[in-house]
Amino acid sequence: MKPSRAAGLCAILGATTAAAPSRADLAEDASRLASAWQRSGKVTRQKVRFVERGDPALIFSTLDAPAAKRAPCVTVALIGPNSTHFVVRALGMTPLGTPGDSSFASLAGLVQITRCGRLRSSVSALLVEMRSPRAVVETLVVESDEPPPEAVAILPQRDPGPVEPFTALEIRAEPAPLAERVELALQRLRRDGGLDVTSEDLAARPDGASRIARTLGPGCHRFELLTEPSSSAGARTELAMQPQLEPAARLVSVEQGDGLQAALTVCAAAESQLGLSYRGAPASPLRLLRARFPLPNGLPEAWGSASRAQVAAILFRHRAKVSGFPVDQGLGIQGPTLLPLRVEPGACYVAVVAGIAGRSAGFSLAASAPGVSAQNRSGEDNDGTLVSFCVRSGTEALLEADSRGYGVAWIYALFQTGKLAVGAELPR
Repeated sequence: MKPSRAAGLCAILGATTAAAPSRADLAEDASRLASAWQRSGKVTRQKVRFVERGDPALIFSTLDAPAAKRAPCVTVALIGPNSTHFVVRALGMTPLGTPGDSSFASLAGLVQITRCGRLRSSVSALLVEMRSPRAVVETLVVESDEPPPEAVAILPQRDPGPVEPFTALEIRAEPAPLAERVELALQRLRRDGGLDVTSEDLAARPDGASRIARTLGPGCHRFELLTEPSSSAGARTELAMQPQLEPAARLVSVEQGDGLQAALTVCAAAESQLGLSYRGAPASPLRLLRARFPLPNGLPEAWGSASRAQVAAILFRHRAKVSGFPVDQGLGIQGPTLLPLRVEPGACYVAVVAGIAGRSAGFSLAASAPGVSAQNRSGEDNDGTLVSFCVRSGTEALLEADSRGYGVAWIYALFQTGKLAVGAELPR
């Protein structure tokens, strides 16, 4: 056998041998936990999933029994090798007004989630996002009258011990007077192209919370709230804003700022009402700034106000400028979708996908053409994304859209944003 071939074979055998004990330990931990939890209720051990970074896995728990026969509590444990790290997001339906986080980070390769009563449905679907390169994940589900024992009590080797909260010395600069900060913010809004820029005084209740209502016309609207530091000894000002939107308006961003300033941006495709809740500035002067930015030209009326507002919000969030109607458009549903395109050499494009129905766990969009490739993923908003690209040569390109979640439907639009003169070189 040639030396190079022998070395390659040894490397493959070595990797296989090294992976086997890890897989065996994982299966042993899953079996041990399933055996212990059988004393609490019905245990279902799902098929093993292989999850890679950048390719989340959607896992459904066993909640298909009639409501009358369901146990009060459901517990889901996701187990990977001890050295792996992943995040689990609960995508099920959560009753309105229910507090709590829907994201859970693994510790020593383990996540355990228990929900009882009306909160059971919140773990009906789980999205596993791998932070390590890749790993095998075991999933156990137990339905029981009472929550089962903690998994780390059964698998003590997966107990990392006390985890100290992150702390850091924070140094805050002395803020400028409110009037000076307001004037600088007004100048910035006008410089950015804001129209109808206004400033008004607001009042806050003694507990620092209040709510106002405003009418939004067609356009994207920026609201900024500023205040003075608290005069009470030891008190810390933490301004926060939260919008309540009608269907014709969509959220672009909510920014908490440095505690003395908070902001939000929304886009509306038709006149609608905005409810604006704010808190965090007890007995302090408050100033609300507002500016309007025009909607992008070329959003077809046939889309309806909700879809037009969603596409406008994604364009505004990414600071993408488009004008004119889309050169291509369509609808899609969850899962991967290929979209062949006819394009012009030397032309530049912006492609947008925007969620219009269902509960999304994220969008990704990639574009490829001769000599060009680009891709993007949705951020924490998970309502859509866009990608921009220029075609060097040829008349064909390919878009690949992918969406995760359930009941997801999306709208797609391709805008041409510019074209080189004949004979001009495309910048590299």
